[in-house]
Amino acid sequence: MRYVWKYVKTHKPEFPEVYWLEGKSGESIKVSVNRIRRLVTIQANDGKNLNVQATISNGVVLREQDLNTGRVMDLDDALGKYHRELSSLPDSAILRIIGGNYNVMTEFLGESQKITVKEIAQKANTLRAWFNALMTRMRELFTGRKVRFFRSPRISDYVQLAFIALVGYGLYWLNYDYIVAGLFVAAASLLSGVWDIVRQKDPCLVKTITLLLPGSFLLVQGYLYQ
Repeated sequence: MRYVWKYVKTHKPEFPEVYWLEGKSGESIKVSVNRIRRLVTIQANDGKNLNVQATISNGVVLREQDLNTGRVMDLDDALGKYHRELSSLPDSAILRIIGGNYNVMTEFLGESQKITVKEIAQKANTLRAWFNALMTRMRELFTGRKVRFFRSPRISDYVQLAFIALVGYGLYWLNYDYIVAGLFVAAASLLSGVWDIVRQKDPCLVKTITLLLPGSFLLVQGYLYQ
């Protein structure tokens, strides 16, 4: 099998080079490199539940971590199943830094393709990872537990949605002011999601977007025509 690795030079001094590989089933492997310090991090995500990272310095594993929970854990099995993909990385110097861990070859002998991309493209491809990191940080700040943002709406969500919509309509009816109504609906949509997190409940992204879109529309209407 011919693997296609994408490569980018970043402006991050800790890891100025990044390789990443994306599979057809949604899995991805990211290898961040600092050649001067002979330091490598390997992050693997299977697109489902697995999201792990190992830090290796000159063949010595410094840290292995489950990024979903923050727990330190042994990753021999989790990363070992990707040894073929990692061995196909077209850079023998990096493979030697990995040092044979997880059954990865120390010399590139296979056949793969390297595509160099601009950093802006790499940022676009990692937008989902950035969003997940942001949500993880919010989870740590508010609850310390895993939060699902894509759950189905509950009866309480429909009640909140109807209440906010009615109040927004009432504000418009009293003043005929699109901007006031739009600001209320948009702000209430965001605050309802934050309030769910504070109460240690899974927020409903569908509810937030359902309110945020008409709120934004009302603001635009007020700005253009009022």
